[in-house]
Amino acid sequence: MQEHDVMDATRYALESRGYWPFHPTDGILCPKCHTRIVPVSKGRPDLMVPHPAGCSTVIEVKDVNHARGENSLYFNEISPEQRTWLSDWDSAAGDDGLGAFISIGLIMPAITRTILSAIWVIPWSKWLDIEANWRAYNKAGVGIMPELYKQDQHVPYDLYLGNYQEYDMYRIKRKKELDGREGWQFQEEHPLAFGQLIQQRHSNKKQELSNVPSLV
Repeated sequence: MQEHDVMDATRYALESRGYWPFHPTDGILCPKCHTRIVPVSKGRPDLMVPHPAGCSTVIEVKDVNHARGENSLYFNEISPEQRTWLSDWDSAAGDDGLGAFISIGLIMPAITRTILSAIWVIPWSKWLDIEANWRAYNKAGVGIMPELYKQDQHVPYDLYLGNYQEYDMYRIKRKKELDGREGWQFQEEHPLAFGQLIQQRHSNKKQELSNVPSLV
């Protein structure tokens, strides 16, 4: 399990809500010298997420691999360029847009393999608030689950991502699909869960327009 597994699970949840997410290429190879060409937009998020009804968002994807001893998402894992991209998108989206998100997957050891045990897809503005809470305790990153390691006695239990009830609405969970497969899904109260409703309103509006009598 790696970061791309977190991306695939996030993409699955988005597609189930009517979004068309795609991962833009990080660069291309020059056909002559075969040198990787750096993309123009440095810091671009991992997922660009349009919706046929017109709404769109961007998502940066990160993993916390406890199988490698990781237990926090450190602030410096999100580059200054990535932060600028996400904040600029949020600003441009305004109050009526979906804004930007960060998807964080927790990878756990499971005997001879690793599993993706939890994913949070959190609004970027909310994530900055979470970071601020941890910075106030002079921490270099956000702790995920205190039960995975010795809890810092100076950090309130409720600040950990996996134990703060307010953050649970941003957690996407495995659910059984009709064909028996397990698929990652947004909870109904998640901001991105309304893609299907947006699509339905859009379809209804198109139907209303098609029923308007012609003046010709």
